Amino acid sequence: MATAKIQLQLVDVQGRPLDDPDILVEFFSTESSKHFRFTVSPNGALLGNAMVDGFTDAAGAPLQGAALYSALPALLKAALLNLYTKSAATQLGDGQSVFDKLGTMIRLKQDRLFAKTAAVLLEETQQDTFFHEVPETLHESIAPYHLLISYKTRDAQGNLQLTFSRNGDTGDDYLVDMDIDQAQGIRNIFEVLQNAVTSSLTNPYDVREILMADQKLQPLYDFKFAAHGASAAAVGAG
Repeated sequence: MATAKIQLQLVDVQGRPLDDPDILVEFFSTESSKHFRFTVSPNGALLGNAMVDGFTDAAGAPLQGAALYSALPALLKAALLNLYTKSAATQLGDGQSVFDKLGTMIRLKQDRLFAKTAAVLLEETQQDTFFHEVPETLHESIAPYHLLISYKTRDAQGNLQLTFSRNGDTGDDYLVDMDIDQAQGIRNIFEVLQNAVTSSLTNPYDVREILMADQKLQPLYDFKFAAHGASAAAVGAG
């Protein structure tokens, strides 16, 4: 009997990886009445297998999926959606996106996320001419991982930075610190200095506007302004 192997890439109508916890797949034979159906959990479901520090249920188990997303404050949701949008739009040489190669997310901040990954993401990043190497010294080291190297896309604004750490000197256990800078070069230095002086983090709402205006990317959220603000604006316009 002949056999075949099928590899499915599960995406929505806009080409984004599906993040549903379970997907029903059905196959029908054109030559017989055979019918196969099974449920799969898609790879790359960042929230589905997350173990994010500081987000647990009453029993101490990590929040995941919809429960985790609901528990995130607005700025963290915005940061997550910005990072998803940019990383899913950043294609690598093997045909996959940066997002496709992210594993378990272990930390989420207003300006970055940390996720486990493998050597293949580092290798593809190193070979991609759209990335260039930048200093990794200002980035956080999370034990037992040690900082290795950092790369940034060549976008003038809203560039994706991937900072890699490794657990040990051998093996395939890597961690990536993924963030979006507002600009390259000297403008990024001023951003870092401003955040250091004011003890603040990059505002994800500013990053959203850069992604939309400069790269025509649409993070999956919008702003809802208070009614009194709209009234004041209307009065001022009159």
